[in-house]
Amino acid sequence: MLRAHRSTRTGHAQWRHRLQRIRLELTHSARQRCAAVRADLLAEVAAMTRRTRPAVEDRVRQHCADTLDEVNDEIDARVGELTASPVPSPPERAIIAPAPPRRARRLETQLMVVLGVGFGFGVAVVMARVAAPLAGVLAVGGTVAAVLAGLAVTVWVVRARALLHDRALMERWVADAVAMLRTEVEDRVSARLLAVETARVVAVDRRLAHMEAELRRYPERRRSFDPSATDFAVTDR
Repeated sequence: MLRAHRSTRTGHAQWRHRLQRIRLELTHSARQRCAAVRADLLAEVAAMTRRTRPAVEDRVRQHCADTLDEVNDEIDARVGELTASPVPSPPERAIIAPAPPRRARRLETQLMVVLGVGFGFGVAVVMARVAAPLAGVLAVGGTVAAVLAGLAVTVWVVRARALLHDRALMERWVADAVAMLRTEVEDRVSARLLAVETARVVAVDRRLAHMEAELRRYPERRRSFDPSATDFAVTDR
């Protein structure tokens, strides 16, 4: 009985060591998954256009949901290495990422327009000076072409600046969403393994308490069979 008592304590210590190793491996794996998701999403944002923005937003949410499922599956597999009995999982929280900002602030919009007009006006002035030495119809045509080129440059600069602004907003949104994802997966790893550890500790404590009660009753049982026997020390021999 004493040997079984010591063996139970030793086995529990080894089990706790294995639990800590699995916790570290799961946490590292979850962080690696989040880093990979972040890199993939930022690459999509870098190639995003204003037309494809809704699709990118949907992929961000889908990537986060898929990563959560993958982490849950990995946790289930590793928990199976620690215990064969089912352990109730703690309640899971859904990740609700805030909606990405959709409109630039008024001051930023005004700045984009001013920059676009400035670039367009500069192009128009340069082309008008080039067309100035021309005479007659060529001069008029050159002036019209200069105005059209200036307008085209203005529109292009405004649209390009707006797209870059949208990409910057989306990059920050992706970073926030992945940060929430990383926090959630780490919490799930910790909560799940804590539940497994708690169930194991309760079972081991009950077993040890039963063994200790048996050890305390052993001298009384011996005296009941041999009234002349005295108390003795129980050893593992």
